[in-house]
Amino acid sequence: MKVIVQSAPTARMRVRVALLSIALCMVVAPCLHAESPSEVLERARAEFEYKNFENAAALLETLLKPTVKLSTEQQIVEARQMLGLCYFYLGKFDEARGQFRALLYLRPDHHLDAFLVPPPAVEFFEKVRRSPDVAARLEQIRRQKQVRKEGEEKPRTLVKTVRLEREVRIRSRLLAFLPFGIGQFQNRHMLKGALVAGVQAAALIANMTCYGLLVALADENGHYASSDISLARGLQVGQYVGLGVFAAAWIYGVIDANLYFEPAEVGPWKQRSSEPEQSGDKGSASVGAGGSMGAGMLWFGFKF
Repeated sequence: MKVIVQSAPTARMRVRVALLSIALCMVVAPCLHAESPSEVLERARAEFEYKNFENAAALLETLLKPTVKLSTEQQIVEARQMLGLCYFYLGKFDEARGQFRALLYLRPDHHLDAFLVPPPAVEFFEKVRRSPDVAARLEQIRRQKQVRKEGEEKPRTLVKTVRLEREVRIRSRLLAFLPFGIGQFQNRHMLKGALVAGVQAAALIANMTCYGLLVALADENGHYASSDISLARGLQVGQYVGLGVFAAAWIYGVIDANLYFEPAEVGPWKQRSSEPEQSGDKGSASVGAGGSMGAGMLWFGFKF
């Protein structure tokens, strides 16, 4: 038997190397999977759009508290607006007021989009703007920006206007109560709409066919020959069955259409550019809205 004896310094050295390797793995591993602030903001935006306000608020708080971790003003504005709205929807009005104040101090003329934000939240935001302390501070910020703007030289630069548009389709609750899958088609459930329409059409045709045959079999007094009584009874049953199937499909269509009803359908942003023009401004932005029967259009213009 061979006995190998290691010296104490060598054993201690190996233990230190092992401990150092474990500590290094514990430090490096989280860094490899850490999300960037932009990725966290994207996750918060998705949670907010799905109305998971508690999850969205938790993500946004990591970006804004205790220090701001976002790099651009637009990201900070978006994050503070979403966090303020999350607090408002969760009933945390003091926290919402604080986020809206910070947002206004960054952009004194910022407004919530009335097409996408419920009126109570818009009114709450405007009350924060009109409060005496906030209004005085905003006026001071505007004067400071005006002084800086007047002190800067305004070179004439070539600018290009980029217009962003999105379509907002307003849906009608009344259409959800109509037959032949109209409510499903409005909700963009094409397959269900086609099935409901097909079942109702087949049931209606069967009902009308049975009725027409009953009328054809009857004499001028509305009576049937003894040889046609069995056929007439079968046609009556078919008539009632067709009517029942039509009614059942209608009821299902109404329930399904109202269950999945959304008051508005917001389309994606689309970019439209115009020809370059001469301007003395370094940058500007504009916003507008338009609409027609059953649809609306939002647009934002930016110059840079």
